[in-house]
Amino acid sequence: MGIPKLQAVFLDRDGTLGGSDEMILPGAFECYPSVPESIAALKSAGKRIYSFTNQPVIARGQARMEQFEQELTGFGFDGVYVCPHEHGEGCACRKPAVGMLTRAAETDGLDLRRCAVVGDRWTDMVAAYAAGCIGILVRTGAGQAELDRYERGEFGEAWAAAYPAYVAEDLNEAVSWILDQEQTDGSISEGIDTEWPVWATEAIEIKPADPAWLSKGETEASRVRDLLAEYEVDAVEHIGSTSIPGLPAKPILDLMARIPSYDELEAVVAKLGEHDWHYVPPELDGVPSRRFFVKVKLDKRQCHLHLMRPGEAKWDRQLRFRDILRERPELAQQYAELKTDLAERHGDDREAYTRAKTDFVQRVLSE
Repeated sequence: MGIPKLQAVFLDRDGTLGGSDEMILPGAFECYPSVPESIAALKSAGKRIYSFTNQPVIARGQARMEQFEQELTGFGFDGVYVCPHEHGEGCACRKPAVGMLTRAAETDGLDLRRCAVVGDRWTDMVAAYAAGCIGILVRTGAGQAELDRYERGEFGEAWAAAYPAYVAEDLNEAVSWILDQEQTDGSISEGIDTEWPVWATEAIEIKPADPAWLSKGETEASRVRDLLAEYEVDAVEHIGSTSIPGLPAKPILDLMARIPSYDELEAVVAKLGEHDWHYVPPELDGVPSRRFFVKVKLDKRQCHLHLMRPGEAKWDRQLRFRDILRERPELAQQYAELKTDLAERHGDDREAYTRAKTDFVQRVLSE
């Protein structure tokens, strides 16, 4: 899926441009390698560049607003937006609030749906999500730790919904992704990539529980196990709603398989591709902890495969959630009612449907 032609990019400072996950005062702050060149590349592509940073050191008297303005202007920023307030002051500008974004939009006539936010904190992503911007998380600074928190289920429903459109190793990769997406997926009508296959945009339809789903899941798991045996896949599990007896569900089997590494991913993609499995790369899937495949027959999804490496927190969470609902029919019934309601409200938006289940899943896992 491509992105619309962007008007502007908002960049966080500490942990994104340079420095670390701690605040560094102007004069001591240094950009990461090649960041100036990446900023220049965005400007050459016609993007306006804005700062988007919380700096409570101003409220504490450790630095002045003018120092940040001088520093960031020197980096090539077209506009400098800095929140000088302490946490808890109740201002409208401190992230995750959207005040800095809306001020820039009002000042320069920006359409925030055609803007991106790049940062290393989940607060950056929450602000981007709330304002309608494209959120891109970098692993530098606090980024990897924030991703780990997401994987452990530490964010509530509202924050979990703000999962970034892309996770980049650093700002340079984020900029490359932005420019590549615009260049390769150029013609987007009403924000929709018209080249998506039919199965990628099919509506969500909840079906009554089918007792055959369990046996079909085991059969498909066995096939995947045989197909990927040469790549040392040591476990394949049937998960998701079709793995829970009596639970209404989308009639699509969900499997997850554990593989030692992604070093031979290209060969795995080719092998599965011979058997109707379509690979969805991470930049489209949006979940960096896995590699995702969809089995398709006659333009209909038949099965999902989540390929994960050992140690991924999501592996254990999926198994725990499945096993709890298998053991507690009353929770399975609550989940069935929720899924039916969400399918009616988000039938044409698979991502929104999935995000809206997060709060229930987290509550079950915390019991």
